[in-house]
Amino acid sequence: MNIINTYFFSNQFNYVVFTISLRFKNIFYNRYFINFSFRRYNSNYDPIGEENIKSLELKIDNTIVTVTWLDNSSVNALKELAKDGLIINMHKYSVFEQTGMLGSTISSNDSRIDEVPGDIVLYNSNQITIFYNNSSWSYTKLGHINISTSELTDLLAADAVVVTLRLY
Repeated sequence: MNIINTYFFSNQFNYVVFTISLRFKNIFYNRYFINFSFRRYNSNYDPIGEENIKSLELKIDNTIVTVTWLDNSSVNALKELAKDGLIINMHKYSVFEQTGMLGSTISSNDSRIDEVPGDIVLYNSNQITIFYNNSSWSYTKLGHINISTSELTDLLAADAVVVTLRLY
């Protein structure tokens, strides 16, 4: 069960946006995960016309996860693809990653990197890969999911998952 609430407050001096998400991992163990984000803008800020603050929301099956996205041309291209929502059918590859086709080719800047659990990368300019174990290969790094390795493994260890990306 996921609950997400976004609140927008303003006065003559500031705009404030609060986002609160509450995820019930396992109701029998009473494990709750709460994410809270806060943004404050001055009165010159135009929330409707500002394109650069839009971020990508990543959902694995029905669970929204917190991601720190890099600022690079590949992430910008991914944002463009996700503006109307992007659904990626992922499949398990070996015992350390889920991978899925984007349906398009986007710019990449591959280099050999050591991936850790939570890394999100672009492979061959047309595939997204999410790691839940360590690996090393040549990719373009896109971001990192900010949850524990055990939570990530719980979300990604199935044979197939659906990842949804959208701008918010």
